[in-house]
Parts: sequence; structure tokens; C-alpha cells
Amino acid sequence: MMPMNDRRVTAIFAFLAALAAATVGVSHFLMPRAQLHFATGVTEAFFESLAEGSGAFRMHYWSFVVASVAFTGVVMGGRQLVATPRSLFYRVAEVWALVGLSVTAIDFALMQSKALNMAAGFGHLDGPARSAVVAIGLPHLDPTGLFGFGLFGLWLAAFSWVARGALGSALPWVGILGALLYEAVFLGSLVHRPMLIDLGAGLGGVVIAPVWSVWLGIMLWRAQDDAA
Repeated sequence: MMPMNDRRVTAIFAFLAALAAATVGVSHFLMPRAQLHFATGVTEAFFESLAEGSGAFRMHYWSFVVASVAFTGVVMGGRQLVATPRSLFYRVAEVWALVGLSVTAIDFALMQSKALNMAAGFGHLDGPARSAVVAIGLPHLDPTGLFGFGLFGLWLAAFSWVARGALGSALPWVGILGALLYEAVFLGSLVHRPMLIDLGAGLGGVVIAPVWSVWLGIMLWRAQDDAA
């Protein structure tokens, strides 16, 4: 059994995060546009579309849960690459990231369950009832993406910068680009710009997050082997 201070443990979390992030990005583009409610808000078409098919929706939301848990392991294990004593800014960013990832994991699991239950009975409602459901919307903990994207992106930028000595010459810049894409998703949710969310899901989810995570995982695995 690997001890918790074994860098290979963090590497495994990084590999899992890469797979989950890629699945999040791909499933974003597999879902009907009506189901992408973060930028446009909940509409009647959202529930009608879910009632017709929810395969990509389920994949997307469960992948977010897995990615949040996996990145939690990366955040905690990443401390091994940061010189001590860690700065106050980095420690605050780390705590915010852990809070944000926890909120995201819970939020996406609850949102999925709530949305599917509401969609199942939506078609049987009369006009006023349907309007009332749409007006209430889909209750969730992080409506603007501040916790899931904004706070985690802040940590990713901070980690990439303060650990740059251990990460080599290129990986920190990949991380900073990833951080900017997380902030783009947060901004897209905040000001209702689907293009920003598509950019984050496409370039960030499908490309940058998996590349960064796999690269980090390989680096950690090799470092542990060299130290053994």
C-alpha cells in the first residue's frame, strides 16, 4: 500500500482528473444546447430536452463530481512541490480551492438528481405550473460558478507560479493558461456568455486540463521512482 506522502498517490489523482476533465469537456458538446443552462438560465426547453434524453447530461454531471474529487487530491498532494513555509496567499488559495471543489462535487450531484426528477414530470404540468417551475429555476449551490471555476482557477494560477521551480519551464505556463480558462467559464456563467463557457469546455476541458494533469502525474511518478 502506498503511503499518503508517496507522490504516486497524487499522480494517480492527477491521471483520474485528466480523464474526468476530458469527459466533462467532450460531454459538454454532446449535450443539446437547451441543456447548457449555466449561461442561458433554465427554460422550458431545458426540461423538455432532458425528458427526451439525458445520457450526455448524466455523463457530464457525474464527470464533474469525479473531477472535483480527483482535483481535491491534486490540490492536497501539490503541497509536496511548494517550498515551505508556504505564503499566506497560497494557503488561502489552497483552502478556497478545497472549499470550491467540495461545493462543486455536492452541487453537481444534487443538480443532476433534481433536474432529472423535475424533467420527468414537467410534461404533465399545465401552462401556469410549467411557468412557475421555470421561474423558480434549478436550485443549486454555485449559480455563477465562483466556487467550481473561479476559486479553483485562482489556486491553479498560484500553484503554477509558486511551484514553478519544481514544475520545469513549460508546465507552469500550461497551468496558468488553464487557470485563465477556468476564470473564463466563471465569467461566462456570471455575465451569461455561452461562448466563454464553450471556450473553457473545449480548450480547457478537452485539451489544457488533461495535458496539465497527465504531465504533472508523469512528473510526480518519475520523481517518486527516482527517490526510491
